[in-house]
Amino acid sequence: MPKIFFLLTLIGIGCLGCSDRPNLPRDQREKLEKYIEQETFLIESSSNPRAGAYVQRGQHYDLLGEYDNAMRDFSKAIEIEPTFSGAYMFRGDVYMTKEMFDQALADYNRRIELEPKSMFGYLRRARCFFRLGESKLAIMDYDTVIAAYVQNEEWGKPTKKQAQIERCCVNYWAGNFETAIDDCKEVCAAGDVYWPQFSCHWANEIKLESETGTKGKGICMMPTCPSYLPRAVCLLFPPKFKIWSRPYP
Repeated sequence: MPKIFFLLTLIGIGCLGCSDRPNLPRDQREKLEKYIEQETFLIESSSNPRAGAYVQRGQHYDLLGEYDNAMRDFSKAIEIEPTFSGAYMFRGDVYMTKEMFDQALADYNRRIELEPKSMFGYLRRARCFFRLGESKLAIMDYDTVIAAYVQNEEWGKPTKKQAQIERCCVNYWAGNFETAIDDCKEVCAAGDVYWPQFSCHWANEIKLESETGTKGKGICMMPTCPSYLPRAVCLLFPPKFKIWSRPYP
């Protein structure tokens, strides 16, 4: 185990300066490029292209890591249809990737304004608040997502668990150890979504830190929490890690 941890550490440190552009398999990249070519043809051949066409192409640009092109398409969609809530959300995701957090927050706020029952909007805004250093506001948004599940158990069980494990991390970094432990324990007990073995480990480590002051190891290894390990895990397990790195529903 120590050797594996050491290897992950070396990979993480070595990739601190790596590009954020996704390292996609060649066939997947070619498929996305073909989609973009087809969508470009449809947009250019239409005298009045729909906002949805730009959003669709923008999503494919985003997946390719062509973030400026993606942002232009989402902005064009908003220009055509100012109430297209999804376009704000996806553009906010690109802003988050580019670490333009103020702009991302504005887009997530607009998404929530247009679609106040969208829990994905609150989940994204919570991550943005955390990156802006607003832990209390982040926790309030996570509370909103989790409360929505409590009121309607048929809605979004995986989203609830995702919100809980992220709220655990935010509370941990804010020093709210007891609340963090409670969230980790509940996700751990569920044992069915989003790597519960991590939350089981985190609950024990946070408890140890709260009791002894000894810093826990490997707690909150995701972009919600500042650490070099997420990059290493992303490189080793890109399909599974995508749920943390780019939180599409």
